Amino acid sequence: MTTMLAARSAIITKFNTSYGSTTAVAWPNKLFTEPTDGSAWVQFNINFQESLITTISTKNNEQIGNVTINIFTAAKSNDIQSVTLAQTIRAIFNRLRLDDILFEAPIIREIPTNPDSNWFQRLVRVNFSYYEYIA
Repeated sequence: MTTMLAARSAIITKFNTSYGSTTAVAWPNKLFTEPTDGSAWVQFNINFQESLITTISTKNNEQIGNVTINIFTAAKSNDIQSVTLAQTIRAIFNRLRLDDILFEAPIIREIPTNPDSNWFQRLVRVNFSYYEYIA
């Protein structure tokens, strides 16, 4: 049976082991200082959304969520580094089955940024779901 804590732990472990130390990672609720030299960095988040009731008699729920990873590269530079990082992250989660957690195909989007910003931003979002079996 997967719980939110177990799913979160499995997803973070998968990202850590597959992504490696390519760039600095800003984790939720952890102190992080943006690089001052323009080095790329990513921001990692897991969002749990509504649960869907799948059966009445056996109390099964489908838990839905997504992983969002914001990619920050130096502003006014070419976007090859941003696209390369997005493709690397996409490959980690693309239609992955992680125990009983199922991931969809990731979505990559460019995020409009203020022209005065120090960072160009791209977002990778991948939806996932798993079933909760409630006793």
